Amino acid sequence: MTKDFKCPKCSLDDFIMIEYGYGSNVPIEHLYDGISELKCKACGTRVGRWSGRILEGDDYEKLYGE
Repeated sequence: MTKDFKCPKCSLDDFIMIEYGYGSNVPIEHLYDGISELKCKACGTRVGRWSGRILEGDDYEKLYGE
């Protein structure tokens, strides 16, 4: 998903890849050993790795985008 992917809000392509970790406030059913979301460095928009949907607040990418 990251190749040629651009932020849906600002159209830039500079992201931080986020892996949810144990001990965080992320619900256990969302934990996966690998990158779960992308966060735009420019505007802070969070995008689910598998679903491609914008994540806001306490919304997290479900396992494999389910």
